[in-house]
Amino acid sequence: MNAEEIDFVNKIILKITDSSTPKEGDKIQFEVLSYNHGVSMPLMTKGPSYRPVYQDYTVTKYLDLYSAYLLEKCARGGVIPEILLTYYQKSNDGSSIYKALEVQMLNAIDTSVRLRLFPQA
Repeated sequence: MNAEEIDFVNKIILKITDSSTPKEGDKIQFEVLSYNHGVSMPLMTKGPSYRPVYQDYTVTKYLDLYSAYLLEKCARGGVIPEILLTYYQKSNDGSSIYKALEVQMLNAIDTSVRLRLFPQA
């Protein structure tokens, strides 16, 4: 699936490659509603420690068929072979779509899943 095939403009897409799952071959792909990550460089008395501290990657997504996969990986402590997080943007002249940010994670571990449901009355 290419960005041109679906309206990916100003969207974050998360793609999981895991050959142990039978869902649509070995690819799981969904839109991420929000994404959070950070890096800090602690300071010592003589300057920076040069050992960055990385925060966990946090994503928010809709509850869907892939939520069960993430819940199971977290509950069992399973490794996710590959995660690719891509943010697509439109060029300034509007003629093309490009990847503004791409993060690849290999052998990732899902350490937390939190479900929040607000059903409509």
